[in-house]
Amino acid sequence: KEIPAAIDLFMGVREHDVLKKQFLKITTYEQAKQFLQEMKTSGVNAMNVVLKGWMKDGIGDFPDSYKVSSALGGKSKLTELTKYAKDNGIDLFLNFNNVDAFANNLGLRKNIDVMKAPSKLALEDYYGNWYLMNAERARAKYAGTQGKTLAKYGASGIDFEEIGRIALADYNEYYPLTREGTVQKWLEMLKQSREQNGKVAVHGGNAYVLTSVDRLSDIPLNDTGYVYSDEAVPFFQMVVHGYIPYSGDVPINSHYDSRQLFLKWIEYGSMPYYELTHAKPEVFRYTSYSQELFSSTFEQWSPLLVQQYKELNEQLGYTWPLQMTNHRILNHGVYETTYEDGTKVIVNYNSSPYVDSGIEIPPRDYKVLKREG
Repeated sequence: KEIPAAIDLFMGVREHDVLKKQFLKITTYEQAKQFLQEMKTSGVNAMNVVLKGWMKDGIGDFPDSYKVSSALGGKSKLTELTKYAKDNGIDLFLNFNNVDAFANNLGLRKNIDVMKAPSKLALEDYYGNWYLMNAERARAKYAGTQGKTLAKYGASGIDFEEIGRIALADYNEYYPLTREGTVQKWLEMLKQSREQNGKVAVHGGNAYVLTSVDRLSDIPLNDTGYVYSDEAVPFFQMVVHGYIPYSGDVPINSHYDSRQLFLKWIEYGSMPYYELTHAKPEVFRYTSYSQELFSSTFEQWSPLLVQQYKELNEQLGYTWPLQMTNHRILNHGVYETTYEDGTKVIVNYNSSPYVDSGIEIPPRDYKVLKREG
């Protein structure tokens, strides 16, 4: 067993200019395939990949289109990519958001399609541009053309946005749903996708998805930081580790302190997480995605990805299928995670060494204590 590298590949987005809506090719299907080949050649054997903005309108035109982008290479190149991934044991998911909805998205019928408050008014953002899809309407569309078309692309599965973190009562006059009813529609969609594709992934980790998914994204590796909390406890990670692969909510190439995040991966047993592109971020600086990535190119981050992947697996790869059995604070800034086989992992976030009972851990470093025998 190896700890997979969780890699989001950002593919395409529209630049909303005054005169035109230019589609920007950030990473083509062929470039994505070449990147995965390079990673395999470099020794990154286990990868958990999500394609974001792979569809014809790119990312950010919700609900997402389920049609392939011809600008990124068309269906033939996408299926070449998905086939390469399957042939080489790479889990590759197509990101798909059919929960968020923008008012200017063609085909959206505000009176029928969106979630509503008890007042019968649509749930919307401050500006009246952003809505949430009624779960039954989303399920019906997925059960029709959407799911069947997505399955034909040959990916390992679909990566659903929002479903793992939204459970709302809906007072839509045509399709009213309790919170439980909304969840049931989400689960029906996940079940169908899993049957059609083999696997399914979601963003968020609400309890109702845990028996239905094969990968979790956007799992926080910190607490809220509110004044009434004093320490973060990885309770969620202790529940799912060894059962469902999960990654954090910030890729290392967007984090303010890459060493701290690397240590957090070790403490919380998370997949190492990256969001990468072929093109430089300057290319999409005038798009809605400009605040998400500011450092992301394959060329810049591949060496670190390979180095971190190898280090994590040399030190902790054997713990990947194991349950976490304990987590405790040894000292201020020093934490110990224990696995079912007795392995203990001690992480020191401090700027000074930690010394205790003959064990010394350098500043901002860690030590793996394997069970004797």
